[in-house]
Formats: sequence, structure tokens, C-alpha cells
Amino acid sequence: MAETARMDDARRRYEFKKTLEKLQAKQGSGTELISLYVPPDKQIYDVTGQLRDEFGQCANIKSKQTRTNVQSAISSILSRLKYYKNPPENGMAIFCGTIQLGGDRSDLECTIIEPPEPLNLYMYRCSSNFELEPL
Repeated sequence: MAETARMDDARRRYEFKKTLEKLQAKQGSGTELISLYVPPDKQIYDVTGQLRDEFGQCANIKSKQTRTNVQSAISSILSRLKYYKNPPENGMAIFCGTIQLGGDRSDLECTIIEPPEPLNLYMYRCSSNFELEPL
């Protein structure tokens, strides 16, 4: 039984590492990729409140394309957070934004990760790549 639990933990860590490698390769144009870290003791309604404030602040972004992409990412995160009453026991990291696929093609991608170790920080960051350092 302990062997199975250890194998399951090793598999989860492997999948976690692979997901981080995929996220590290993603690039956006401008500051339109959102990294959101939610510790287990943070209330979801506090997070959604800040995201709504950030959505309003997006009106100050000069580039129409970047403004639209950031607003789409925030809306996507808000719609996914509706399914959570509380963060998972280790917290969660959410990565969402418009990924450039080449040429004029782009795609909105959103990934939610529950880390193997508990998160001890709350962070919201917009950048041209995902902020993976805390993990």
C-alpha cells in the first residue's frame, strides 16, 4: 500500500514538472499572460474581488489588443474560480493568457495547478511569459 502511494506521488510530481516545462515555453506578445498564485488560507472571494478590480484597471492599457486579451484572461479565470469554495489544501496556481501560435494565430489557454508543496504566497502578475519562480 505504501509502495502504491509513493508511486502515485512520484507520478504526480513528474506530471507537475512536465506541466511547468510546457508553461515555461509559452510566450505572449506584450504583458498579457497572467500568473495567479493562491495560498490555501486565502479566501476565493478575496481573489475574485481583486480580479474584478484588475478587470476595471485594464481600461488603462493603451494597446487595444493587449487590453482585450488581458480582459479575456481575467474573465476566464473568474469563470473557473466559480467552481471553488476554498483553495485546495496546497493552494493553487493559475496560468492564463493568449499564447502566440505563430503568424496572426493565437489561442487563449488556461491551466490550473495544485502544487505538491503548499504555497505560502499570494501573487498576481501580468507579463509576456508565465511567472514560474515560486513553484
